Amino acid sequence: MQSDFPNVSQNQFKKWSKLADVKYRGEYGLFIAEGAKVVEELLKSDWQVEAVLVLPEKISHRERLVAQAQGKFPVYRLKSQEWKKLSQDGGPEGLMAVVRDTEEPSIPSFLQSSGGHILILHEINNFMKD
Repeated sequence: MQSDFPNVSQNQFKKWSKLADVKYRGEYGLFIAEGAKVVEELLKSDWQVEAVLVLPEKISHRERLVAQAQGKFPVYRLKSQEWKKLSQDGGPEGLMAVVRDTEEPSIPSFLQSSGGHILILHEINNFMKD
């Protein structure tokens, strides 16, 4: 399965490696989501996945999930040193996704989607009286 995926381009990799910095996440409107379960949930959701990144030596037991991604999104393989630069996980599972950030809803649309109900808490303290 390793040879099925193209390598990521230098330009893509440079852009994605900047996503560790909140400034660039905001500028590009992208973030990296890491881990098999997270990627699986993203693939089922309506989030806009830009790419799925795999570490070939780690994905042998996730072939079904990778095949599912291949049908919908570009899938790229990363080399170990590239993975280490993007990953924040000490023990990588071998899957991550580059995801387009969603815009925060406006207050009127938020209120409409919540059925007009909101809860406001003011001056909450975290102490107990004896």
